[in-house]
Amino acid sequence: MTLPDTKFDNASLRSHRILRHFPTLLHRWHGGRARFYDLTDSHRSLTIRVEKSGVKGNLHLTFSPVHICGPVEWSPAHLEVKLNADGHYVIYDEKADVTIISDGGIEIAENVQPVY
Repeated sequence: MTLPDTKFDNASLRSHRILRHFPTLLHRWHGGRARFYDLTDSHRSLTIRVEKSGVKGNLHLTFSPVHICGPVEWSPAHLEVKLNADGHYVIYDEKADVTIISDGGIEIAENVQPVY
């Protein structure tokens, strides 16, 4: 599989309807522990859950993966989300060498049950 270019310039993401709030939420959870929380085949869905030691709550990123490269759990997490030149969402953590490409929608939510 040839991967889409993940080095797309994302200066315009602030105006992107879905992604404009992602940097603020992702930054809030930088340094936490990320892990694949829910992976389903029937609807091809992956949820990454990020939790921080000593902080009540969590962050969930849910999307439809077409390519996954990297570990299933890592810390400290520094997740980012961008669009590539093909219009796919690229979920990545450069420091942890994680890259996931999604061809469907993407959702982000805080404090998804169960909350610890």
